[in-house]
This record gives sequence, structure tokens and C-alpha cells, in this order.
Amino acid sequence: MGIYLATDSEEVKQVMKERYGDRIFSSGKQADRSSLEGIREGVADMYTLARTQKVYGSFQSSFSDMAAQIGGAPLEILKL
Repeated sequence: MGIYLATDSEEVKQVMKERYGDRIFSSGKQADRSSLEGIREGVADMYTLARTQKVYGSFQSSFSDMAAQIGGAPLEILKL
């Protein structure tokens, strides 16, 4: 089973790819929430995440909540 990772952190992308290898799929573009291109990429990520079977989101993440609502996917909030 594949895992789609939507994140604005290059560090998180690297850690998750090291941990889960080829099971992780994510945007190949540089994560950057401070540029117009980065924001556009974030919107594309949200719609891609919305097409998954289940969304795992971080606490108080409006991003994961919105993706789950758009796609009608169940949302599970993960807390550390």
C-alpha cells in the first residue's frame, strides 16, 4: 500500500522516505509556503490528498481537515 505525504517540510519528506522507502509518494517540488509557486503546489497537494482512502492529519491542521472534506475521506488526527 502506498502513502501520499503532503508536507511543507523537506526534512519531514526525507525522514519519511528513509523510514518507509518506496511506499512514500509526495510532490517532487521543493516545499515552500512563502512563495506563490509553493502555495500553488500546496493546493495541488491538498487535492491529491483529498483523493486518498483515508487522511491522517496533525493536531489543529486545517490542511488535512479541508482535504478530508473535499474528498469525503475519513480523517484521523494523530497526536504525539
